[in-house]
Amino acid sequence: MKRFGGRTVAEAIRRVRKSGSVRGIGIVVGSLVDPATLGNSHVRIHALEGQLFRGVVVNAAHRARLPSTVWRERDMMTGASRTLRLTERTIQERLKTLGRTTDGPWRAEQKLAALAAWQVLAGTGL
Repeated sequence: MKRFGGRTVAEAIRRVRKSGSVRGIGIVVGSLVDPATLGNSHVRIHALEGQLFRGVVVNAAHRARLPSTVWRERDMMTGASRTLRLTERTIQERLKTLGRTTDGPWRAEQKLAALAAWQVLAGTGL
């Protein structure tokens, strides 16, 4: 699974590099809790899946010589406000405006991905 995931991420990096430049990779996760500390086996399995995904993407970024940063979802807005030097309200308004330019869905996960990309492009957190 790690090899397949690594190849898939590496291929995505190659495709993006063909169409332009790549500055880095931003990864947004729900939790940074060590799965070993979780008592509930069901919750631990989901935490291990998240850890596996995160590791695959970080390793692929490293092999591609790209910086990567992992952000916890609930810290994104506060951290972005600090690093981008904008108010949270300004960031939310700009994300809302950006969402109007998309044809597809513009849910929380798309907004978080855009915010991670924004921070990567701004050179913050890398």
